[in-house]
Amino acid sequence: GILADGLWSRIRELEAEVATASQRMSELSDASSKGAETTKKAAEESKKWEDEKQRWAKERAEWESKEGAWGEEKKNFVSKAVGAAKEKQQAEKVQSDLQKKVKELEEAVAKAGKSKDASGGGGGGDVKQLQEQVKKLEEDNKKLSKKLEEETKKLSSEKTKLMEQVRKME
Repeated sequence: GILADGLWSRIRELEAEVATASQRMSELSDASSKGAETTKKAAEESKKWEDEKQRWAKERAEWESKEGAWGEEKKNFVSKAVGAAKEKQQAEKVQSDLQKKVKELEEAVAKAGKSKDASGGGGGGDVKQLQEQVKKLEEDNKKLSKKLEEETKKLSSEKTKLMEQVRKME
């Protein structure tokens, strides 16, 4: 009996140890699956951040590209404005020269008219030719003025468009 009781007692201890070990194994298994879940969540979160980072990089590249294009447009506009200003200066100089020539011709016509009156009718052909030259120069002057006005309007319109693009970009 004592020997059998001792064996039974030892069997119960072993069963308790097995139950404890089984319980411990179950706890470790739970912890392991929680760890796997946490690792999975961390990986998903990491992927989200990576995707977000790539999206930001793409947006930044787009903005830099737009800024570059805007910079080019601005440079083009500035060079057009400089070109137009030079053209305007040239046109104004030509216009001024034309006005001087018109004035000289008008004076010449007046002198010719006086000399015709004094000579009693000669030199009428010269006067007519000079008047035609005056008329042609005045027409050229008008054309130049009109061209200058159109260039100024075109430049102003381009400036307005550029300013609108700048406002949109801001």
